[in-house]
Amino acid sequence: MKIKGWEKISGLTYKGYCIVNPIHDANEEVYYATILNLNHQQRPKWDITLSAYTVKGVVTFSILDNVTQHLLAKAHLTKVNIETLQQFREQYEMLIEDILEKVQMV
Repeated sequence: MKIKGWEKISGLTYKGYCIVNPIHDANEEVYYATILNLNHQQRPKWDITLSAYTVKGVVTFSILDNVTQHLLAKAHLTKVNIETLQQFREQYEMLIEDILEKVQMV
């Protein structure tokens, strides 16, 4: 599955969490990006992985801590959920909200 315009997600920012360095593998089956936390001086990083190895049309969208590789959030989507930049942004914002809710609970 190819995601058109993946490089255009660079700069998307939500609540101080900014996407940078969007890339993909040669087969365009796994897409990557980095999230910078602009709320902190050290700019800690998280990693986005969007695995397009579709099983029954499902795409896995996950965010991991860059240092510990701890899974922070994960969603199972269909290609329709991320077909446009706006739709991707909505999914991204929902995952950020999930992470922030978990942090507040701790």
